[in-house]
Amino acid sequence: MTVDLRSLVGIGAKLDTSFPAFFRHRRIGEKVLITNYEGNWLLLSDEEFGRFARGDVPTGTPLHTLLRDANFIRAEYDVQKAITRVRARKSFLHLGPNLHILVVTLRCNETCVYCHASRANMEAVHTDMSKETAERSIDFILRSTSPSVTIEFQGGEPLVNFEVVKHTIAYAIQKNESIGKQLEFTMVSNLSLMDEEKLGFLLQHKVQICTSIDGPEHLHDKQRKLPGFSSHKAATKWIARINEAYAEMGLDPTLYHVEALLTTTKETLPRWKEVVDTYVGLGCKALFLRPIDPFGFVEKTGARIEYPRSEYMEFYQQATDYMLELNKQGVQILERYAAIFLTKILAGEDPNFLDIRSPAARASASLPITTTARSSPATRGECSTRPVTTPSSSATCAPAATARSPATRRCARWSSPRNATASRTASTAPTTRIVVWRQCTATRRSAASGARCASARSAPYTRASRTICSASSLRRTRRR
Repeated sequence: MTVDLRSLVGIGAKLDTSFPAFFRHRRIGEKVLITNYEGNWLLLSDEEFGRFARGDVPTGTPLHTLLRDANFIRAEYDVQKAITRVRARKSFLHLGPNLHILVVTLRCNETCVYCHASRANMEAVHTDMSKETAERSIDFILRSTSPSVTIEFQGGEPLVNFEVVKHTIAYAIQKNESIGKQLEFTMVSNLSLMDEEKLGFLLQHKVQICTSIDGPEHLHDKQRKLPGFSSHKAATKWIARINEAYAEMGLDPTLYHVEALLTTTKETLPRWKEVVDTYVGLGCKALFLRPIDPFGFVEKTGARIEYPRSEYMEFYQQATDYMLELNKQGVQILERYAAIFLTKILAGEDPNFLDIRSPAARASASLPITTTARSSPATRGECSTRPVTTPSSSATCAPAATARSPATRRCARWSSPRNATASRTASTAPTTRIVVWRQCTATRRSAASGARCASARSAPYTRASRTICSASSLRRTRRR
């Protein structure tokens, strides 16, 4: 709630526009919150806020010291201090892309009511990435300016094309021996096709695994259909097995554990307690209470699974209040959105979570690579006719199928059609191409997002810009 400045300043009193530096304000309970550009904040009483707005704060008083130290006084504004703080908060901009997503297939054995991916049936083997394309992708990825690189396998269901996953990991490790980057692997999977042989390979190479749990079994199975089986039983069985294996290997459980994600539908809203209890019962220490995204299958199923965002906010408040009570009782369970925002607010740093980063994480943080056997219209019409050229290739707009994983429904928040372009790098196979989404240099300063994309330092990334959302990336950025 915005504060009525004049009511707090006093009837007939004049607002002093020369004393305060730039600030925003709103009421929080009995206090007034003020914030500034670099992220400093103070909670003031009504009386203190009124004095601040009137400029009635004598030098040397406790309030003056408080305001000065937080850079809220115009005449004493410390520009260098503000620059240092903003630079620290935005330090991720200069690292280069560190999350690289390989969509190794579009085939999937589950059908989700909200699927965000360009899902294909199991017989559509032409959507599989070849080993040759995977190698070219790794060559491209290892040119990133980032000292650390995470390669994430998505689909479809990546376990469908596990031979290529294995080949890619082995090839990346071999190529990186002469490059020396910090190299990590993750996989987004529904786990229904997991077996001990596959798990053994993934554990050997310390591949971190992420899956989806939509709450209690009856709700999960209704939303994530696995013909002839319970997708919930399959996922929870392997969550327990994988976490057990991580522990047996002596790996740090705060870093190595199966991350499970929730997608909130209309049926989820009244089941907030069941959802939290399900995650606690699985031994999960964190939960994303994510709202549904209005694309993919939701364009057809939205009438029965969508909801007003006001109802989602009520669900979120009930669930987080319950989680706070559980923590008071000694049960550790974290709501990740809250943790991310609190880190931004209280710690003065940005955890670089790509969904809600500013500037947006377009190519300065992540790049997705997918393959397709034939041209098809770009999802949601993001393809423009304006070309993007890099020193390494002459890249023109190519319609392509963009893949979004049904396993975690990672949202790819594309830019608008007039801003987005796609460039392609020809593969050795004439029917396959690597597609990398880019945004034109002209759109780097976006009035809508305030984005100012950092210049990349190597040719393949020079003008690349797009957003990919990743929950597990939070884990990776915290460790950096």
